[in-house]
Amino acid sequence: MIGTVTRSTIRGAGLPAGPAGASVSVVVPCYNYGRYLEGCVGSVLSQEGVDVDVLIVDDASPDGSVDIARGIAERDERVRVLAHERNCGHIATYNEGLALCRGDYTVLLSADDLLVPGALARATAVFARYPKVGFVYGRTVYFTNTPLPAPSTRTGQHVVWDGIEWARSRCETGRGGIVSPEVVVRTDLQQEVGGYRPELPHSGDTEMWLRFALRADVAYVDADHAYYRMHAASMSKSQFSTALADARERTRAYVSAFEDAPADVASEAVRLHELAMRGIAREVLWGVCRAYDRGQADEETVGQLVDFASGIYPGAHRLGEYRRLRLRRAAAGLAPRLAPLWFPDLAVHRIRLLQRSFAGNWWWHLRS
Repeated sequence: MIGTVTRSTIRGAGLPAGPAGASVSVVVPCYNYGRYLEGCVGSVLSQEGVDVDVLIVDDASPDGSVDIARGIAERDERVRVLAHERNCGHIATYNEGLALCRGDYTVLLSADDLLVPGALARATAVFARYPKVGFVYGRTVYFTNTPLPAPSTRTGQHVVWDGIEWARSRCETGRGGIVSPEVVVRTDLQQEVGGYRPELPHSGDTEMWLRFALRADVAYVDADHAYYRMHAASMSKSQFSTALADARERTRAYVSAFEDAPADVASEAVRLHELAMRGIAREVLWGVCRAYDRGQADEETVGQLVDFASGIYPGAHRLGEYRRLRLRRAAAGLAPRLAPLWFPDLAVHRIRLLQRSFAGNWWWHLRS
């Protein structure tokens, strides 16, 4: 048994082979994604160094997904199919599948996503080496169409945090920092915390990661672990027009996770809640600043977002982002196109974002 570690970390240049026979259950919820099932399930069944089983849960898809799923199951005994007679929605579908997992570790993998070769072996090696780690995540490769982009050749430098420290880093930014398919969790921890919250249809992932982190350590492997499919609808969505709904949903996620904190970390959860509200308020106000710089701001939405930030964090007016916003609002009426040139802090922020997006160093990924 290894002791709890701090954010400053245990790091390694690679990982030893995971334990022979480590079992991983992969839940594949599916609604109208039958055309992707073969690739998704195939990416799981081809994982080496682990024993996998797959449960496809079809939520009454009208596109014939269940027939494709059953065809896959007929060819491989490691695959099971659960078919809904009526549509139950994605949260109920997730939870039903998770409750039926029987492996040592669990993955929730959408039918339109895929695992990168070696992802499960790397994750189980981390679990074997660090018994207090509750979930492991890696890098996500975003894609739109096949052929799939080649995964990175990085073999897996890793880092482990105390769960509270990891949660604190998420609260500081107000962002969850994880997409979803790249996560592997201990099944006993998943069963301890329970399923996804029906009242959080769009931020349940963030709330789930926080619930895990309040109970266990967290590990990150600097290797590509999953392919996440970007659809046209999600890519074309206006971020500013939906910013308020997004902020409200994330706020509910943090509140829910900390209300559910174990008794032994209850006092820490109170501090984390305040830090999260500050982080979300900062992120909301900075988003408004960027909207002004891009010529996307409208006063009604700006007012709603500023009121929201002030509502969740009473000290919002003392934040640097609030002061920058006041300058931008004043400048926007004079020469909005020149505003980015007048505020060098914006250029610095953009440079940092680019560094975090494109640098190969794992630290940038963890800090983003």
